[in-house]
Amino acid sequence: MDELVGGKTDNADSAKPNESVQAGGRIGTGLCILGAVCLIVFGILMVVQPSAADKVSESSMITLNGSGILVILFVSLMAIGFFLVFRKREEVNRMKRYKCLFCVFAGLAVLLSDVMCAVTAYSYCDMLCGIRYGVYSAPASTAFLLAVPYAVGIVICALLAWCFHRKYRSA
Repeated sequence: MDELVGGKTDNADSAKPNESVQAGGRIGTGLCILGAVCLIVFGILMVVQPSAADKVSESSMITLNGSGILVILFVSLMAIGFFLVFRKREEVNRMKRYKCLFCVFAGLAVLLSDVMCAVTAYSYCDMLCGIRYGVYSAPASTAFLLAVPYAVGIVICALLAWCFHRKYRSA
């Protein structure tokens, strides 16, 4: 067969599906990182500049406030990225890439846990102060609901870090 085609094989067609599959993994990794970074930045913004977070909260026209919509958007970005990373595809041995991704996602999980603690503590203190002066009617324990999206982000980042570490060790 090589004599008929001049010793050349058509690798262009066989390389295209592999490249598209790898691109899906890269896009998934990018979405996970983007979602985690946005969640971290939003949490820091809520603690450092509460007036800006209040403006975002009031900007929504639907029942769920703007902050809730942003948090859901960031967590859904991470979830979509998670599924894109782990869909079935051919394995490419890239030890250095796996180690780097392990470090990135482990670091993001730690940062998310720190921001989660800060946001939850700030909101809890704000609720206690609001209850003391008669502004809020909800119990202060509702501030712990803010930990849920951060916990989901931490779990996604920790799972990705664990899987990339396992791939790095086996490669």
